[in-house]
Amino acid sequence: MNSIDLDRIYYACRLTVLRFRSEQKLTQETLAERSGLTRQYISILETEGRNPQCDILYKLDCGFELPFGAIAAEIAKQYVQTTPRYAAVAEKNSAVWKTGKKAKKKRT
Repeated sequence: MNSIDLDRIYYACRLTVLRFRSEQKLTQETLAERSGLTRQYISILETEGRNPQCDILYKLDCGFELPFGAIAAEIAKQYVQTTPRYAAVAEKNSAVWKTGKKAKKKRT
């Protein structure tokens, strides 16, 4: 089984929260009010990164007015994009998703 690089997950979480907050032009205080989290916790997510549990991800989805799972999906996307061993697989799968066709295997 492949090991998961927690530092990359924390980094992906930081990037995701910062990006969504920046795009929506929200202060940490406003996001905290909308999500039911504290401003201090939002700050920790953005500076230190954390691996938030499902209930925190749900609260962030609510705070950003996103559908359930959007933050988790974006964190996973960021993780894959910044992890070399997954980047090639993600690129291959992206082509399949766009075309709906699997790449043909070469016979040797």
